[in-house]
Amino acid sequence: MILRDIGLSTYKQSRGKRDDECVEFRKFAFQTCCVCDLYRRCLPKLVTAETAKVMIDIADEDGWVAPSHIERLLSVTISPWRASLADYWQRDEFDRKQFALETLHAGLMWLAGIEGWPTEPLVTAYHGCQQRELVNEFFCKKTFPSPSRTAIIKLFCEFGPDEAKHFAVVMRRRKELGRVFLGATVPESYIVWMTQQSFYWRNDHYVQIRIIHPDFGGPTVHDLTAVLSSVPLQ
Repeated sequence: MILRDIGLSTYKQSRGKRDDECVEFRKFAFQTCCVCDLYRRCLPKLVTAETAKVMIDIADEDGWVAPSHIERLLSVTISPWRASLADYWQRDEFDRKQFALETLHAGLMWLAGIEGWPTEPLVTAYHGCQQRELVNEFFCKKTFPSPSRTAIIKLFCEFGPDEAKHFAVVMRRRKELGRVFLGATVPESYIVWMTQQSFYWRNDHYVQIRIIHPDFGGPTVHDLTAVLSSVPLQ
């Protein structure tokens, strides 16, 4: 089996608590998605015995990091690691991402030692995240030509701890003319990318997008006139 998904969790800390007591835990899971996704994208193929997904479950308790606390549920492994949420919340945005990277990587390295997995792919992923300065961004593969075919749009997203920002990148003859901010959602990793629907050109100067998400609203219409007029059509 190949490791395909990873994440940070607070299952132990949230177990037995009311929903209103778990707001901070859910927020932590949202915020760290951008780093977990980046790590996974940088991760070469890692062959495991029976694990396709790993969740590193953090708690700041003595004795928590022990093989007896590893849970295996079908192809999902929940593994313990010691880290302090109080420390996390005291940091600025970049240092929160660094916290997520260090915690995720240390937890995975420990689990790999227990399971007998090769650690080279994990080290490669860690250095890949550092080389990208913990910036998780990418283009959607699909392109959207204008009605007159004089320009195209590629959708672009930047995922950070506090929000995921969506942009329309306007291009003509493979040259970027400019970027138009479309809106932001909570940072639910690039799964949010799949919630984008009904993006289209209304005419040669206006585009409309609907992101099906409770924190976004929409649909919204965006005027591209200023961007498109920056370069002659010829």
